[in-house]
Amino acid sequence: MKLSTAEKAQAINNDFGTPGPGGIVVPGNINFRGAIAEIGAGQEVARHFFEAYRSSNTLVKTMSAYGKGCSNAIYGTTSAPYISDHRLKTMLDYDYKLLLKRELAPDEKPDKQSLRYFTFANTVDIGRHQQGWAGVLIQEDKCSLTSSEHSAVEYRIHFELLTTDKATAIRIVGCLGINLIYAGILHGSTRVISDDTFISTLREGIDRLHYRIDSIAYNKFNVKRRSLSPSENNEVNIEVDISDVSDEKSRALSQQLCINLVKSSSVRCAIFNATPGPAIPSYTMIKDGEHLLMARSPCESESLLVERDMLKVATEKFREDLSLAMGADVEESQIKHAIHLPILSVQQPPHGYPSYPVYISRENEPKEDAERRLNLLQSISSEEVSIKIKRIVDANCFAFVSEFTSTSEMVKYLRTRTRLKRCVSTTRNIGLVLRADQFVGMLLNIKEKFRDREPLEIVGSLVRRLTRIYIYPCSASAVVSGTTLHGIKISSAFLEGSKFLKRRASIHARITIDKLKTNLKPSYASLIEYLEAADCIDDLDPQDNRFIGESLTEP
Repeated sequence: MKLSTAEKAQAINNDFGTPGPGGIVVPGNINFRGAIAEIGAGQEVARHFFEAYRSSNTLVKTMSAYGKGCSNAIYGTTSAPYISDHRLKTMLDYDYKLLLKRELAPDEKPDKQSLRYFTFANTVDIGRHQQGWAGVLIQEDKCSLTSSEHSAVEYRIHFELLTTDKATAIRIVGCLGINLIYAGILHGSTRVISDDTFISTLREGIDRLHYRIDSIAYNKFNVKRRSLSPSENNEVNIEVDISDVSDEKSRALSQQLCINLVKSSSVRCAIFNATPGPAIPSYTMIKDGEHLLMARSPCESESLLVERDMLKVATEKFREDLSLAMGADVEESQIKHAIHLPILSVQQPPHGYPSYPVYISRENEPKEDAERRLNLLQSISSEEVSIKIKRIVDANCFAFVSEFTSTSEMVKYLRTRTRLKRCVSTTRNIGLVLRADQFVGMLLNIKEKFRDREPLEIVGSLVRRLTRIYIYPCSASAVVSGTTLHGIKISSAFLEGSKFLKRRASIHARITIDKLKTNLKPSYASLIEYLEAADCIDDLDPQDNRFIGESLTEP
């Protein structure tokens, strides 16, 4: 039985001794005392503690509803926005230091030596941008008056609100804050719950259609406290230093938590870059004036040689097309590279799941299909996903880890969840680089799996979202041996099946757009003609042909 938000607040107030039915009892009845600072959404997190019994046992200080001038006076003035990770980290750091200075003063009672402290902060915009940051910094081990050093753990999340109703948004902020404090204490400080349970606890009691968490950061700190000479008024003078001691294990945990967000279907896509640690929020991935060129991750090969060559060849062509469309030169530095890694492609499905599902809308998804999808996602190895992410980011590319097996769904996400939606509406500033066998696999995927929509409608969504597709040629043998993620042979899309392809393979011929138009079945060839008429598909001509024989699965 899951605890409600009110029961979690009561459990913390009761030192986790009597949390209620189905709750978790922490050995030792550890007493946590904390400070709460909230910007932009009222005092919702603190309100849950006040409504629970014995709130004075937990809350040392609460603060909210202060203006920008007061915020700057407390936390300092920077060029970073008020709703940002930078402001959140500043709030957590400042309030944790202040809490220790006041609570651990030498003249305090000895019974405070067994306490542990936490600071929670959030900065939220429930109006225009409907997003926010929330974080909690928790003391990990006991810190007495005689001990001047202890460790602390920090969790920071970025979330987006998907409701325009302010009352609902405020309730979500309050529930999410309590869940983060509760899960953070149990996961980081007392080690009572696992990584998977941390994610599920974070989501409890909130309708997933009303919010989205797209980033979780985990850090570890070393906290030192030392007494200085008394001030002129003989007041106690204590200095607190907090230093980040996050190691490779801590950064890996951040990444694992973000991967688990996708595996638990909390978010449909997590984005990673070369910066170690957590995923980055989707809206910060692309800066204004930048464009995105994306390839598909290798599912069989162990290297990224094919994809790196595809992106290299496509970059110059994409830059020329952008410059022509915008009437101004586009620098190569303005084009960001990304590789899409469908999480379901990381390993073969377990016995009893012969193919992977494809879904357009979760709202209309049958219950049994939803359970099947979640079971499949949970079966994926997070360690294998991490290895592939490392290969991608080491190649200086963004890694898109998603539950999408549809190219059109991935493009839809990019248009709606990143700054690419702000770009000029007449510019095709998303480029897809697909090998010929991947492209045919995409057409097969549309034809065979999206039975509730016409193929032209799905392909048309790529056109409407101003996407330019670049086809990288491949060998006929790659098409003969290739299959889609859904178990369909790529050669089945051709008029003569594998016969034509085997003849082409014997002379090492390349499969290009022209070859596809003349040899694909009419239902597929017509989709290529539609893309050509919309001027959003083009051939690439790599100079180095040694990559053409590689075989990949479909997008």
